[in-house]
Amino acid sequence: MPNEQVDKYVIMSPSLGPEETRIIYTWQEDDPEDIDLYVVAIKKDDDTICKVNYDNRQCPGVTLDRDNAFGGSNGPETVTFLSPEINQHYTHLVAIDDFEWVNNGQDFFVSGSAIQVKNQLQQYDTTMMGNNGTTSEGYYFFGCVVILPSGNFSFTDVPKGIFFNGDDNISWITLKNQYCPH
Repeated sequence: MPNEQVDKYVIMSPSLGPEETRIIYTWQEDDPEDIDLYVVAIKKDDDTICKVNYDNRQCPGVTLDRDNAFGGSNGPETVTFLSPEINQHYTHLVAIDDFEWVNNGQDFFVSGSAIQVKNQLQQYDTTMMGNNGTTSEGYYFFGCVVILPSGNFSFTDVPKGIFFNGDDNISWITLKNQYCPH
């Protein structure tokens, strides 16, 4: 239409350093407005957990760079792995959570949610598939990231459609033990 204004946002992501790896989470729709990226670091030798999300922006060697609570058109959420020396001691689980869970999750299921894991040498992309979450199981599990001493990463894709209750640590440990490399 004539004189119609269309706003487009371009979010710039800082260049990655030689040993850094980044997870970029995007969704295509403005509803739900607030879907949160979770990267849960589980220490390999004792299963202690540290969750990186909107509420806790930092764990050893991992930081949440950007949180978006205003819909998919307002850019991604990003998490950066900063140090292979630290990160190699953890298995990292990657999931998302529809913060408000309205409309029985229908907006979440068709949000076009996707993640990209990348560094200077590698890139891995995957999308959310499934439509069977509930208010008590509103987290979607993408898979596991292991940062290698070289700075490269391995991503373990899991079967599509895994929704779970991410509010308790037992669920994260169970997912790690069932799907992530040991």
